[in-house]
Amino acid sequence: MSLVAQTLGKALIFPYIYRNMSASPDLLWALTRKTNAFLVKRSGAILTSEPNNLMGKHCFKYSGLANAEVVGVEETDAQRGE
Repeated sequence: MSLVAQTLGKALIFPYIYRNMSASPDLLWALTRKTNAFLVKRSGAILTSEPNNLMGKHCFKYSGLANAEVVGVEETDAQRGE
């Protein structure tokens, strides 16, 4: 049995446990603060290109990965003129 099938089977047996499992924002920030794929270092400044980070600053306050409440902006087809 594959790992995905095992995980799905457990989720069906214990739906309450798997639905409510999540890491704290502080733990996520501690794990991704120094190394992640979205870091951009330019002329001494540390910026980020992660989704849902509207300011582009690399700090916990604006993090789109670690914060529980984030805001994102996406373009729709109507705005593109299609």
